[in-house]
Amino acid sequence: MYRFAIVMLVSILLTGCAAMGVPVTNDPREKIGWALNLYEKQNRPIPAERLLKEALDIYQSNNDELGLAETYRQYAFFLESVTIEKWESHYRKNGFMDKSVIYDARYEKAVEYFQKARDIYSKKAKYDLLTNIDLVTGNTYLTYIGDQNKACKYYDRSLADYQEFNKENPTVQIKLPAEFNSYAEYIAAVKKRAKCI
Repeated sequence: MYRFAIVMLVSILLTGCAAMGVPVTNDPREKIGWALNLYEKQNRPIPAERLLKEALDIYQSNNDELGLAETYRQYAFFLESVTIEKWESHYRKNGFMDKSVIYDARYEKAVEYFQKARDIYSKKAKYDLLTNIDLVTGNTYLTYIGDQNKACKYYDRSLADYQEFNKENPTVQIKLPAEFNSYAEYIAAVKKRAKCI
């Protein structure tokens, strides 16, 4: 009976640990990668959010602005993830590590995180990253918030960012779905789907 009680206690402790099976590292890029895997593939948002917070802390202490921007971007994707919906009761009861995030306003908060990333990318003239951040911000406004006008504005901004990037890197092509020959053509299709035009 004593042995059974010990086995049960150990089993409960191990399965109750949110960070069980999460590797330890001081590399913030690895933390972000593991966080992505945890919430997208393993349905484990709690340790994922902790890893994102740890990556953010490391980048802040190192004054690594581009690292911060990537962490902000990834946290925005985290807030939009289907996994958060599956853990709705947990997040309604316990909240997020960022105490300013409220479950019902998480998409608006995702936009704030995308904007924080955008501010850094803009300061660093990272037009390739701005192209992406404006596209995903537009998608957030369209899909989750239902603000078509803002979505269209961000799609236009994404195209303008790409054009700036293309001026500096005329031979670099971004990967597009096979049916599109240019980013302008792709954005035109996105805007048509969003009923911008």
